[in-house]
Amino acid sequence: MAVYHDEMLDLFLRDSGLPYLHSVLPGHTRVRVSVLGTLLGAAAHHVAFRRVEYYYFGFDRTGVTLRQHENGAFFGPVVRLPWGELSRVRFAHGPLETRFSFRYRGEDFHMMLLRRMAGQPWVGENWGELRERGFFCPDTSRE
Repeated sequence: MAVYHDEMLDLFLRDSGLPYLHSVLPGHTRVRVSVLGTLLGAAAHHVAFRRVEYYYFGFDRTGVTLRQHENGAFFGPVVRLPWGELSRVRFAHGPLETRFSFRYRGEDFHMMLLRRMAGQPWVGENWGELRERGFFCPDTSRE
């Protein structure tokens, strides 16, 4: 059953066990264009994109919690990433989204956090709260 983002927020908090501290944002994997796929598909006049995955991200003093969703429904487990296990943590703030990149268990991840979402004022409010708190990211997780 598909639900709206405010309901998704409630479900994310319930399933993750996180308290609501204005510290949750929707986001997705960074869109990447496949140059080779685009070159091969040039004759068909299309651009080859890698599949984008959608998540809810929860930030607190202990780490980042995330859960994947699609078409208004969560699937897969709630994933907890402790700050102490993350390195190369970076936040780059753009006009519409914040790039959130990090290294976890030797693999680099590049995510995008939404700063605003139509009809969902809590997204902008949470983004402002999180930016003010430095996304709860301790300096020890940054390299």
